Amino acid sequence: MATATRLAKLSALFTAIGLSVLPMTTAPRAESISPDEAHAIAVDAYTYFYPLVTMDVTRLQLTNGEAGELIGPMNTFVNVKTFPSAETRAVVRPNFDTLYSSGWLDLTSGPVIVSAADTGGRFYLLPMLDMWSDVFASPGSRTTGTRAANFLLAAPGWISSAELPSGVQRINAPTPYVWIIGRTKTDGPADYEAVHKIQAGYTITPLSEWGKTPTPVVAKIDPSVDMKTPPKTQVDTMPASTYFAYAAELLKLHPPHITDQPILARMQRIGISSGKSFDLSGLDPAVQKAIESAPADAQKLMEWKVATLARVANGWSMNTDTMGVYGNYYLKRAIVAQVGLGANLPEDAIYPLNLGDESGKPLDGANKYKTRLTRPRCRLSRRSGRSRSMTRKASRSQMPSTVSQSRVGCHSRPTPMVRSTFISRTRARVLARKRTGCLRPRGNSI
Repeated sequence: MATATRLAKLSALFTAIGLSVLPMTTAPRAESISPDEAHAIAVDAYTYFYPLVTMDVTRLQLTNGEAGELIGPMNTFVNVKTFPSAETRAVVRPNFDTLYSSGWLDLTSGPVIVSAADTGGRFYLLPMLDMWSDVFASPGSRTTGTRAANFLLAAPGWISSAELPSGVQRINAPTPYVWIIGRTKTDGPADYEAVHKIQAGYTITPLSEWGKTPTPVVAKIDPSVDMKTPPKTQVDTMPASTYFAYAAELLKLHPPHITDQPILARMQRIGISSGKSFDLSGLDPAVQKAIESAPADAQKLMEWKVATLARVANGWSMNTDTMGVYGNYYLKRAIVAQVGLGANLPEDAIYPLNLGDESGKPLDGANKYKTRLTRPRCRLSRRSGRSRSMTRKASRSQMPSTVSQSRVGCHSRPTPMVRSTFISRTRARVLARKRTGCLRPRGNSI
């Protein structure tokens, strides 16, 4: 019921903003196709759409309420004041080197200007993700410096004859919704106050109100949005009929990338067309059945591919190629959206994923493990950091520890030892995560 209501609202929204004259027009019936062909295309379509659907489900949760921990209305920044707790479920695999500032942009009514104050040389990052989860811009200390800056974000097709306001840089967004997952470097709780002052300088202002006293954004609560079930769980449990219908509605608003023509052409063969609604029940019964099993098989494919998604070193998957910008590698893009939505460009952050112990066996909560944190062969400064944390395999959320220490890094020093012991009460497989921001790396050191 909630999903059906959501689809109806999406169609109404697109009509209101002039993006679809016939919002509920369904795609033409699929051409004659064998069930095997339909199933293969549907599996590819599932991985293609996975980031788009995941981003929107995440957006609905994170913008459906008054300002709180990661939750706040669109076109506002929500600043997280402390490191995330083990109970955080809104996003997967958060880091523990920075404090987050999350902002969802709605450009359907016009451009907005994203502003950052002078950080005084401190590392900060405002990666901007389109609704396909690609990082299309990455303002911050590495690219634009640490002085105060203003960035105008415009939706596809926006044209203006007027000059931009003085000191404002234009960034063209590939989709009319954008997620900024800002990060500001912190040295831990003692440093929070300084970071909070920097976070207060992150603002989002409609271009129409630039130079004026901005009108406060009023939160609009939608009771039909599921605020309890984590986005990943919602997406992973959607039946094919709901999943592809939802994706088709989103495709009316969010343009595909220019290189997506091959997959778009293939999807037309099973009745999924850009700008059209999709109704699985309108297809041949044999084709329907073939498509209905696609989500489960696509998820098995995604899980199978994780171990070989990147080069492996000492049991760690070192994922640095095609990260943040995925091109037509839709399978990888889907996997990253599932295990670490919001991944940055490798120049800004890397995400080694532990696949097993020194003998290659998956980590098990019944065992004790020691992980050695050796001195990095690169210079770390206040503009960088690294941390390791344990996350649950299923939810990708932080796992609590019996010693209240499920993360270890530059700024968490429970003991002076260089070895840390992780002990879990559960028998679930543990996934470890490390983030670094090394300057002047030498060799292949991370």
